[in-house]
Order: sequence, then C-alpha cells, then structure tokens
Amino acid sequence: MSKPSGAENRFHKSSYSDGGNGCVEVAASEAGCSVRDSKDADGPVLAADAASWQHLLEHVKRSDLARVLRRTR
Repeated sequence: MSKPSGAENRFHKSSYSDGGNGCVEVAASEAGCSVRDSKDADGPVLAADAASWQHLLEHVKRSDLARVLRRTR
C-alpha cells in the first residue's frame, strides 16, 4: 500500500518507544497512518488508510497486549 497522502509531513516517535533500540515513528493524517523504524528513516514504511488503522487500534485495545502496555508506562 502506498503511504497515505499527508503522512509524509511529520513523523514523531511513538509514546510507546522505549528510548533504546525498539523505537518506531508515526505519521498521521486524515487519510491514514504510517509507521517506520526510527533508526531507518529511508527504509520501509507500514502504511494504512484511516479505516484500517482504526480497526487495528480497536483490536489492540481489546487484547491483552493493551493491558500489558498500560502496565509498563
């Protein structure tokens, strides 16, 4: 999938990044969201349209993963 329009504007580090080597950056726009490895800004980008991104977030929030992530913050 190509990067959603406008997502190339500004990537920022995810609030869930650990500050070490496990960091990702996110760029959101009205069209969707893109995620990339912060150590490889020119590397591959995972892109999703807005509906797909929302579906993914809803799935993650309903899973045990969401509870684990909240406990580590």
